[in-house]
Amino acid sequence: MNHNNKNLSFEIREIQRTDLDEVYQMLLDLIKHDNLEDKFKISKKLLVDYLFDKNPDWFCLVAQDLTDNNLKGFLIYTISTINRSFHKTAALYIDHLYLKPEYRNHNVGGKMIDTLKYKAKNQKIERLEVWCMSYNQIGNRFYQKMGAEKIDRINMYRFNL
Repeated sequence: MNHNNKNLSFEIREIQRTDLDEVYQMLLDLIKHDNLEDKFKISKKLLVDYLFDKNPDWFCLVAQDLTDNNLKGFLIYTISTINRSFHKTAALYIDHLYLKPEYRNHNVGGKMIDTLKYKAKNQKIERLEVWCMSYNQIGNRFYQKMGAEKIDRINMYRFNL
């Protein structure tokens, strides 16, 4: 899907194998920005497996600048059936959304979310959910601006095995 914004021309599309180096570098930039390097476990080979395996675990949209053809952002998501006791359909879960700083505030992230909503509706999926770190003020403001509902009734707990 092509988009034109003030001096900005970009396309939101599915990832291709040729995008992997750029997406992996942006993923590293995101991890560094969040100071989570010590928790990061994904090699480039694992990313390939997750995205391009016969039965992929992850799916990915990219934002490609149509002027220089470089990628400016990505959105990695999964399809999940958790909490089906409370919902009629599966859900799309955003695992990672990243835009290079110069592409923020140009509605590129919004167009990525809109594209994902469109994909969900075409698959008869009625939920799009994302976890956002509480300290990530930019992310929290973005999701609220996009109309996402903040769910305060859930506490997340983890068992590390």
